[in-house]
Amino acid sequence: MSPAESGSTAPEPGSLHDPSSRVFSRGDEVLRGLNGAAVGDVTAVLDATFFQRWVADRRCVSSQVVDPSLVGLQGWEAALAHERLEPITFPYEWTFSMLKDAALLHLDLELDALADGFTTKDATPFNVQFDGAQPMFIDIGSFERVVDGQPWIGYGQFCEMFLNPLLVQAYCGIEARHTLRGSTRGLTPGVTVKALPRKARMRPSVFSHVVLHAWAQRRYQDSDADVASELKRAGMGRAVVVAQVRKLRSLVASLDWDPQGSTWSDYGDRSHYESAELGLKAAFVERVAAQRHRKLVVDVGANDGTFVEPVRASSNRVVALDGDSVVVDRLYRRLHAAGDRQVTPMCVDFSDPSGGIGWAGRQRTPLFDRIKADLVLLLAVVHHVVISDSVPLPQFMQAVRELADEAVLEFPLPGDPKVERLIRNKAGRPIHPYSEQALLEAVAPLFDVVEREVLPSGTRVLFHLSARP
Repeated sequence: MSPAESGSTAPEPGSLHDPSSRVFSRGDEVLRGLNGAAVGDVTAVLDATFFQRWVADRRCVSSQVVDPSLVGLQGWEAALAHERLEPITFPYEWTFSMLKDAALLHLDLELDALADGFTTKDATPFNVQFDGAQPMFIDIGSFERVVDGQPWIGYGQFCEMFLNPLLVQAYCGIEARHTLRGSTRGLTPGVTVKALPRKARMRPSVFSHVVLHAWAQRRYQDSDADVASELKRAGMGRAVVVAQVRKLRSLVASLDWDPQGSTWSDYGDRSHYESAELGLKAAFVERVAAQRHRKLVVDVGANDGTFVEPVRASSNRVVALDGDSVVVDRLYRRLHAAGDRQVTPMCVDFSDPSGGIGWAGRQRTPLFDRIKADLVLLLAVVHHVVISDSVPLPQFMQAVRELADEAVLEFPLPGDPKVERLIRNKAGRPIHPYSEQALLEAVAPLFDVVEREVLPSGTRVLFHLSARP
């Protein structure tokens, strides 16, 4: 990746905790400033056998050394230019399997690094991004040389950010994405112990990494004891750390989440469509997508990914976004098994998208600030948002405009059986204006209608919308 020749250099809001290594953006470039304390470790890592293998296998982003003065990073001892991965997703937008795969990636990396004399000083899922449906490690500044007798510094954070949320979802059904959205620190061992059923707590590996961990935190939290020195005297060598990481990996690999079903888990059969109508929808999407090549397409309400396929050939990246964790997890597992690096699944409720959290509410930026699509698909979505979630059509269309300059929108008319059922479910409560005329009034200030097609049922209309100049 070569530095951009123009554009200002701005710090990334999520990179603020490590004073020795800070990430910046400059145009389309991702840059990292390194101070004198970090240069030696990072330079050694770039030359390390394990790291070069991970980059070659596309399990870690590629990086190259650049002159800091040429990329607007004056005052830093050295700088790196990193491969950019898009879109940026956060762990509270991942499914169980995505978080689990990210955890296994981190543990495998730690084991390989230890074999080469390195370790990671932190262990957060924010150090992982997805290249399509494949997890990749992105925080090169996380590595440091192993110090003999020192425990794995990232162990506690790994448990709170990876292990504990996975355990609570696997045993209690409380989704990890909800706990991680609530706090950038994850779940403490103490909270996790209270949440887990007794049969889980008594499992030897869980007892070791959660129950005893919680006990140790209570014991030492107000103590003046030098824990690191005590561990070194107790014989905390590299072999002990390797054994600890291997046991963690075995525990994470054994976890599973097997929900009984969800609102949309059987939606993929598309039985509510005539086969000809489904084909016409796919043809409409493909026709619009083929008009020009796009960097990023977002399919809102993607479900099983049926309408991802018609846009693959005419886009670099596709985001398959849906609020149902069961169907997104199934889609992710299928894409991951196929080695897909084009389609990124995201578990997001369009009526309640991820907002800013962390330091000053800006450390982890809102979804709509991270994802700017060239084309968005909204097939059989609008009636759920407007009727079920009580979002007025003008606000719905404003959100669509913020997300993309172009849209394919399916509008089920008031007489559509699905719309009638949603209205019945409101039990007589008032709903916002919902009609094709109301839709067109909401569309008019923001988009031009390029094409309109009524499906054979007569109750659904497809629109191709293009942003007004």
